[in-house]
Amino acid sequence: AHFRDSLADLKAATEAWNEAAAWRAAASMLEAVDDLDMLLSTDENFILGRWLAWARAWGGSEEEKAWLEFNARNQLTLWGPTGQINDYASKAWGGLVRTYYKPRWVVFFKHLFHAMASGPAWKFNQTAFDTEVMQEVELPWQTASGGVPA
Repeated sequence: AHFRDSLADLKAATEAWNEAAAWRAAASMLEAVDDLDMLLSTDENFILGRWLAWARAWGGSEEEKAWLEFNARNQLTLWGPTGQINDYASKAWGGLVRTYYKPRWVVFFKHLFHAMASGPAWKFNQTAFDTEVMQEVELPWQTASGGVPA
């Protein structure tokens, strides 16, 4: 299934409070994210690791290399120490999809299914989601090093 079709299925399932259908749609969406990452990773022009390697290459010391990698990661994602302009220069790059965007979706689904478990009058807690995704995915990703092929 296409991501957009699975997203439409997820929306319909959550509106109908059909947890089983929502789980199927979520699984399909994550599978599509994995497929996209694998596809993007087949072309060197769409690989996050190259971007990070180029940034690190400008550094003279390990400290400079880490700082340059942080800035290269930050430009693509949060653009600022705490996400002042989130996704400002987002890219569809192999490695970025798998290590940054997919974990954000996983946190979203965690919050969605937690909300749905509270019953038919469920409400998604956007503030709790925003806080967790920032603390558990976005900020740690900024300070990570390596982990993606070049």
